[in-house]
Amino acid sequence: MADMAAGSANRWVALAVLTFARTAIGFQFQSVGAVSPLLMERLHIANAELGWLIGLFSLPGVFLALPGGLLGGRFGDRRVVLAGLGLMTAGSALMGAADGFAAAVVGRFLSAVGAILLNVLLTKMVADWFAGREIIWAMTVLINAWPIGIGLALFTLPVIANAWGLPAVFHVAAGAAAVGAAGIALLYKPAPRAATHAKSIGLTGLSPRETGLVSVASVPWMLYNVGYAVMLGFVPSLLVRGGLSVEQAGVLLGLSTLLIIGSVLLGGAAAQWLARPDVVVVLGILAFTGGLVVLPYAPPWPTLIAVGLLAGLPAGTLVAAPTAVLRPENRGAGMGLFYTGYYAGMALLPPVAGWLQDVLGRSAALYFAAAAVLAALPFYVAFRAMSSKREGPIAGADRARRA
Repeated sequence: MADMAAGSANRWVALAVLTFARTAIGFQFQSVGAVSPLLMERLHIANAELGWLIGLFSLPGVFLALPGGLLGGRFGDRRVVLAGLGLMTAGSALMGAADGFAAAVVGRFLSAVGAILLNVLLTKMVADWFAGREIIWAMTVLINAWPIGIGLALFTLPVIANAWGLPAVFHVAAGAAAVGAAGIALLYKPAPRAATHAKSIGLTGLSPRETGLVSVASVPWMLYNVGYAVMLGFVPSLLVRGGLSVEQAGVLLGLSTLLIIGSVLLGGAAAQWLARPDVVVVLGILAFTGGLVVLPYAPPWPTLIAVGLLAGLPAGTLVAAPTAVLRPENRGAGMGLFYTGYYAGMALLPPVAGWLQDVLGRSAALYFAAAAVLAALPFYVAFRAMSSKREGPIAGADRARRA
């Protein structure tokens, strides 16, 4: 009994420190978007280059997500996560010292490599602790760290930039990653039954069914996040052109992000305990799409507040989807595959949005974001249809509700 109580306490401590580490990822990701007008002026870049800096946080994941998922098995999840946080610290510090686009790209690339290692392994480590238990809720808490970090960046980084200069923005982001590393080093313990024996970097352990379903599941998660990333990257400039200051734009987007945090939790609770994942996903995607479409024409404050209230609803269900079809020994490879698709889209699509904004002007980037979010829906429906006979956390939620 005592061992069970200790195990229960350990998994919530594990979730807390892993969530803080993921908060540092969101904070560092948004360090570019939160001060994008100032960064464009300092580096003398256009919207397309800004899009590349946003997308560069994801580009290495196309090549590293799958190996990253298995490196944890070879060297230990904890060690690889600490290495990732070290790279994030160094990369953000380099961006703080950059006075040109090339140096900023190098720093952003180092941060990206570290964040990719974290993103894949943090999800796998939470699955090790919570599979067969409160998996959707635990994943909801973990991924909520992303908008929490983004919201903190939006609220604080424009103020820091104006008070101490643009380099201080990236030095603070480096410090957040360093604190996350300290938390992992001091407080995290591996799950008792975690699989830690990966012997090769590849997909040979995955069955064809697992490979197909995880590949399909990665598409709606990727498209949903592309829409969110493009909104965060380009809405500040839209708001500034509309008459708001950089600080006001940051506060408004920060408030919207805080509301998204609440809607992510609400959506995860509804999916886990009310067993309504499909309703949650459809409602959230349609509301998010509609908000992006009307934002250029509607008053920004009520529109972005409405987006915040509903846009986060699908997140927990979308990210938990692959855990429904993966065997425990394949979580590292499976989550690596899942994030490979995610990172491919996150790297390549935001620059397209920036290019469209430069060529077409007006609100082309936002319309692109809306189209990406809406396109997530048919892929989610396809995944649910393909996996309808497979046991997993969504089916488990159904059983819990009937009980």
